[in-house]
Amino acid sequence: MAQEITRIIVVEKELGITLRLQRMLSGDRYEVVRESSIDHVLERIEREPCDVLIVTSVAFHAGKIDGLEMLEVIGASNPRIQVLFVAEPQDIDLAMAALKAGSYHYAKQPINDDELRLLVET
Repeated sequence: MAQEITRIIVVEKELGITLRLQRMLSGDRYEVVRESSIDHVLERIEREPCDVLIVTSVAFHAGKIDGLEMLEVIGASNPRIQVLFVAEPQDIDLAMAALKAGSYHYAKQPINDDELRLLVET
């Protein structure tokens, strides 16, 4: 029987988290892809459904759309997607707002590999 693949979309300006997850989860049952802007996340999810969406606060700030509204739309239309918000230390208030808007968890940067893996696997 074929193993199911867990699809992860990472929304970040740089490739840091994406590359780390690809390295950590290589050979496992995961596919990790990057989206550079929150402006395209809803369309990407429509084209390529995912199981986990990781959004960094840097990407959140850089987008033209309202990121909190985006999280609410994802929660309403795709409730099975687990959203992880990764916040810079100065963005903890934004992380709390993201939790209220639909994120299932948040982590504060810098995030170590063990914590990142644990959050993705649970």
